[in-house]
Amino acid sequence: CGYFVLSLYQSDVTAIRNRLEIPAHAMAHSIGAIARNADGALHNIQAALDNAGEDKFAAEGLHQTIIYRDNISVAISRIAIYDENGLPLLNSKSELTAMGSVAGYAFFRRQAEAATNEMRVSNLVPDPLDGKPEIVMSRRLTDKSGNFLGGAAVFVDARYLQQAFDSLQMPAGASITAFNRDGHVVARTPPVHLGDVDITTDFSKRSIFRTFRDGPV
Repeated sequence: CGYFVLSLYQSDVTAIRNRLEIPAHAMAHSIGAIARNADGALHNIQAALDNAGEDKFAAEGLHQTIIYRDNISVAISRIAIYDENGLPLLNSKSELTAMGSVAGYAFFRRQAEAATNEMRVSNLVPDPLDGKPEIVMSRRLTDKSGNFLGGAAVFVDARYLQQAFDSLQMPAGASITAFNRDGHVVARTPPVHLGDVDITTDFSKRSIFRTFRDGPV
């Protein structure tokens, strides 16, 4: 009897693990693809900036680059370029170019203060243009001497990502969550919304998150 009880228990554990691991891996691959696409756009912007003339941000090639990279991804809401003060210079949605400063956004302040050039993923934040939930993937822009010129930001539509999470068939009481590296929730099933306490909770202070982030995958 003990053998059969243990076998049934192990079978149930394996079934539950599969029901969780399969969608978790699927979401990880999907989010990874979005991040790689966003980072490719950010690299393209820096390359176009390096090849521009003296009035770098007025270069038509730079504007066309962000329009093209926006158009080829359904997950991207828009792409914008900001000056060193967080004021908008270019936008893939041309009619919105002069709107929506990000000077007060943590992701931009961190890029301005950064010592290295790496892509950063923001918390779930309201778009400065219309307030809809976005996840911003950004890089600092520099001249060839490394001087800070501003930032490039890819706005990923959080609602698009949430639709993918909502499509998962999860066991009762189970949850799959996407965090940024800073330990903040950016998407989850069941869903989170702007203003929810889970959005402002810093999970990076919890040992289980640090192990998950820094340990072997």
